[in-house]
Amino acid sequence: MQQPVPAVADGENAYVVDASVRGVRLSHKGFFSQGTKHDVEFEWEGQRIHFVGEIRWTRANRESSRGGVYQSGIEIANIRTDSEKALRGLVERCLERALGEQKENARGVPSAAATYKQSDQNQLYTQHEFVHGMWRKMTTQDARQPHSGFTVPTTESRTQVEMLRAAYEVADASMRQVIRRLAQISIDENAAPSRRDTP
Repeated sequence: MQQPVPAVADGENAYVVDASVRGVRLSHKGFFSQGTKHDVEFEWEGQRIHFVGEIRWTRANRESSRGGVYQSGIEIANIRTDSEKALRGLVERCLERALGEQKENARGVPSAAATYKQSDQNQLYTQHEFVHGMWRKMTTQDARQPHSGFTVPTTESRTQVEMLRAAYEVADASMRQVIRRLAQISIDENAAPSRRDTP
């Protein structure tokens, strides 16, 4: 999450600091015991997200700028369809923004020489295939997305690849399609000729 989102957990004020389609990480003041269930509610872009979640872990968080002294990982136990759809939209937006920001940072480096170099040789890609719960990495000239996993340019940063892998592992089939689509966008942008920036 770019900014913590105000939330309520069993009537107590809290903040959502991270989110996935399987759960959220909350910053809060009261202590939550592992294994207990709590009602969690927050809004994102005018959409109400409400679910019952089970505490998977809780730890002290003295560095919180929002005054929370604990952070907890909460796995969704029960959620309505409309809330699930809104949560999925939030996760997709955050993932797209994070990838976009990393690409913008990468574009801050002069790339003209790299562009010409790419045109003189075959472009290489890294295929990350997720098979039986394990990642298999392979360098290839095939830019197509695998059925399980994703393919990105070999120039993709290790941080971004790890982020995609972590997101892919916990995603359902629909979210995995989104991740493969984002990986394909990365390939398409990498292969496109350099564009002149307009103010």
